[in-house]
Amino acid sequence: MWRKYKQPDQYELFKNARNKYTFELNAEKQRSLSQKVIDFHGDSKKLYKFVSELTGKNTDNPMPEGESDTAIAENFADHFLDKINKIRDALAIFEKFTPDHKEVPCFGMFEELTQDEVKKIINHLQTKSCELDALPRVLKSFFKRVTTVRDKIG
Repeated sequence: MWRKYKQPDQYELFKNARNKYTFELNAEKQRSLSQKVIDFHGDSKKLYKFVSELTGKNTDNPMPEGESDTAIAENFADHFLDKINKIRDALAIFEKFTPDHKEVPCFGMFEELTQDEVKKIINHLQTKSCELDALPRVLKSFFKRVTTVRDKIG
């Protein structure tokens, strides 16, 4: 009605009715789906199948039918070998890149550090790193244990 006459009060009535309908529809969907999940009584296979159906996941085998595994593997390998050859052919027109030679200094001279200097360096390491870089945390832990044992012995 509001589209025909473009009256603001009719639009408000429409919005309220639409919002109420949407709210009730979503609430009923939630009640229905929740009840179905409860009805599975902890059966994980049924639950997994139900979720797969809801999300539209296809459980069909995506591999081509009628071909042996060996033939599929050969076709796969041929496909990528062709791609590699095309890339190599495309790169053949460019001249070969050789990087500039740079002189890099060698670690030829070291000086001995005192225990306090080592402790200061280790204590300044950041331990807020990812799990892949555990060295600062390990060094701090190791150094604390070594100095604790040394202090007890000494």
